[in-house]
Amino acid sequence: MRPVRCVSLIRQEAALKLTGAFITLFLALNPASIFSQPVFDTPQNLGPKINNASTQADPFLTADGKKLFFSNGADIYFSEITDTGWADVKKLGPQINYSTYFQRDPSVSLDGQRLYYIDAERGSNEWDVWVSTWDSNLNDWGAPQNLGPPVNTPGVEYSAQIAPDGRRLYFTSSYLNLRCGLYVSEWDGSNWSSPMYLGDNVSCASEQNPSITADGRWLYIDKYVDVATQSIFVSEWTDSGWSVPVDLQDRLGIHGVSPFITPSGDSLFFATSDLGGYGGPDIFVAVRIPTDVEDGGGKTLLPKTFELYQNFPNPFNSRTKIKFFVSKNLDGHTSVTVFNLLGVPVRHLAREEVMHGFRELEWDGKDDIGTEVSAGIYFIQLKVGNQTAVKKTVFLK
Repeated sequence: MRPVRCVSLIRQEAALKLTGAFITLFLALNPASIFSQPVFDTPQNLGPKINNASTQADPFLTADGKKLFFSNGADIYFSEITDTGWADVKKLGPQINYSTYFQRDPSVSLDGQRLYYIDAERGSNEWDVWVSTWDSNLNDWGAPQNLGPPVNTPGVEYSAQIAPDGRRLYFTSSYLNLRCGLYVSEWDGSNWSSPMYLGDNVSCASEQNPSITADGRWLYIDKYVDVATQSIFVSEWTDSGWSVPVDLQDRLGIHGVSPFITPSGDSLFFATSDLGGYGGPDIFVAVRIPTDVEDGGGKTLLPKTFELYQNFPNPFNSRTKIKFFVSKNLDGHTSVTVFNLLGVPVRHLAREEVMHGFRELEWDGKDDIGTEVSAGIYFIQLKVGNQTAVKKTVFLK
């Protein structure tokens, strides 16, 4: 995957000028302004290992950040992240890619043991949600099972995605309660609950492909904005339910489909043909721009002074990428240090340097003298002046 480009200085400076009375007036005139929603950097194409002249869609990144599942044409594929980027894609076996009809919308449980997806032909007359369990003896996905009622109905269930907690399944139904729209069902360890309707704000207007952050605050969907065009929208959970979704077209610069938001909300994967690419709709990723200045309602407004993102992949066994952002308006030198569980620094990745904008460093699992560290838990610290941020990582051997 290509490195994420930095936000231009012009863009940062323009955002920082929205202060004081101007912000107050702007928010008063634009209550659903873009500043009340997540803001993303320029989308990046995932490259030719993932994308080709066929139709790529339905991206889903596993919780460990190691595998990307997606649909290509009528089948489901996956790719693994390596030290040099995405590996060659692999098509899932005939247990999953069963028919000449479409298998779509793959998503994987938190523990990596269950694969949920959509199939329309295997033992049913309409789209249904299916699940397959990983078979360690076969080293492959096992025979899939139809989720059955109350999730599946005589109608159409599609665009299913398992939530980061591995218990809630979000999906679109054309039949439940005789009301089309988005629903969620929860697994209690034995059964799926009766699906709950997500409300009129996010339903009954072609909404599909729901994807939710781990904190349950942001729900990403796509829907038609005219008879031929789909766009990605985001809705925020409020005391009165899901808010009216906001179209992200202005912020992403394109229309898109099949959104997948990482559990932290830091990266948005989606498919689009608006940005060119490799011949068909391609899969892109856009990184969230950190913000921290709030209005009276707790909404974020301006670029944050600094932020440390979760390293990727995590856990890792060879190399991991560490991304962070430091505002050019923040004084003080920047250091990035890796500590062990005893609080002892083992690797200094940056020492008292002047670093502004979006940056990326790499840790190869070695200490300052080049010796590989022991497997275990480590802490990555970003220090800017006298302020710090810390993320936990796990090094495997």
